[in-house]
Amino acid sequence: MRLWSVLVSLTAVLTAGAAPAYAETPIPNATVAAVGAQPSSHTGSCYPEPAQITLSATITVDGPRAVAYQWGTGRVEQVVFAEAGSMTVTTTKTHYWGRGPKSTTIRLTGVGSTATIPYTLACDEPMPHAPEIQPAAEHLGPCGAGVVHTATAQITSPIAQTVRYRWITNDGADLRGAQGVHEVVFTEPGAKTVSTPFHRLPVANPLGADWIAVRIVSPETHVDAVEWGAYRTVCAGEHRIGADFASLTRTAGTCTPWTPFKYRLEGYAESNTSGQLTYAWSRFTEEAGWAREPWKTVMITSSAGGRAPVHKVVSSSMGDSALWRLEVVGVNGVITTVSRGYQTCAVD
Repeated sequence: MRLWSVLVSLTAVLTAGAAPAYAETPIPNATVAAVGAQPSSHTGSCYPEPAQITLSATITVDGPRAVAYQWGTGRVEQVVFAEAGSMTVTTTKTHYWGRGPKSTTIRLTGVGSTATIPYTLACDEPMPHAPEIQPAAEHLGPCGAGVVHTATAQITSPIAQTVRYRWITNDGADLRGAQGVHEVVFTEPGAKTVSTPFHRLPVANPLGADWIAVRIVSPETHVDAVEWGAYRTVCAGEHRIGADFASLTRTAGTCTPWTPFKYRLEGYAESNTSGQLTYAWSRFTEEAGWAREPWKTVMITSSAGGRAPVHKVVSSSMGDSALWRLEVVGVNGVITTVSRGYQTCAVD
């Protein structure tokens, strides 16, 4: 009797079949489309009242769901749809300075749909650019008011106006040796270069590193409307720097006149103390005289000083002669140089 009951139960299960499978409900689609910017362009002052541009986009879904979105690199926000439809979302961009075409992209996170809204900005405020220090931003040597280099920077103005500015360091104080308010006059839109003596004084930072910038005083601009330039001053007392060539060797080509060949210039920069040295290669040309390549740096690691090897491979397509110079920035910004030349296979 018990066996019969089991067989009847098994027959019932087989007759009923497996439990029905339920299909997963697909997530409704979501897309975003740009509406536009209001206003689409701004011309005029952006400080102290900033230019504010409202950007709009439309998110559309074909069913109920939540949609997360992000404007540019801002925070992620969310809208919830109870049914299929569209919803407009907005954000406001605030500008205290700037000029030219701008845009912001909205992205639906986890979906991949994006839209970009363009607009144009034309603020009247002048803009300073990052300063440079000559002969080099890195200085290793004597310090003091008597060690004077030069800092230069560009200021651009979109309109004719008088611009007043200060030279500052990263703590907001006036650059020592360039205190006070300075002035440059724009008779038309454009860029002008300003400069100031730069005194190599000790820097409080233990690495000797600091920052320099031009801050516009008038017309009034936002405190962050600056571009910083880095510099480093390491005071080293009676610091001596030198340079010399070690060898000049032909590495490719033949000694036949008017045929291509290559030479490898070997040299070194030396110092009587540790620190970073600034050097450059210069080539003498009949058209322009000495043409200097960009400055580079090498490091002397020993506190007793030493030599840092430098090299350069030069090519001659016509087998002509050339004269090269190795330059190292030395005490008080004086550039130490040493020259070597070659003509076909004959080295001077």
